[in-house]
Amino acid sequence: MKDIITKDTMCFACGKANPISLGMRFYIDTDRSYCSKFVGRPEHGGYHDMLHGGIIATLLDECLSRVVIEEGFLAVTAELHVKYLKPTPVGEELLVRAWIEKSRGKLYNVVGDITLADGEVCAKAKAKIFAIKEQSFADDSVQPDRSRVAAL
Repeated sequence: MKDIITKDTMCFACGKANPISLGMRFYIDTDRSYCSKFVGRPEHGGYHDMLHGGIIATLLDECLSRVVIEEGFLAVTAELHVKYLKPTPVGEELLVRAWIEKSRGKLYNVVGDITLADGEVCAKAKAKIFAIKEQSFADDSVQPDRSRVAAL
């Protein structure tokens, strides 16, 4: 497993300086899938100690887009389809994985899933991720422009 360092410190999914971040940390597994382990807290719940569907979608979206970022591009999600297969419990370790299915030019078809420790799949996703420019968040010089956000 290769650890990936994230430089955008205010990201909702992975930002180390964001007090409400989900705290995602990423690594590349031996099968070249992009991975993150996550344990949902009670405040991430929806109904009866189950992880909220929006949090599930966020975990998948972040992991799927980071596959393309790891290829050396800044990237954005153009489309995301999530299939919820079973209730996903709060408080249990989940494995979020993603890998590139195919690419054509700047458009990447990426797939991924969320599994429980026993390997049971809770959710699957597929996404179209658009590479917007060649660079990586691993490069210290790349930081998102937040000036427009501050003006809102």
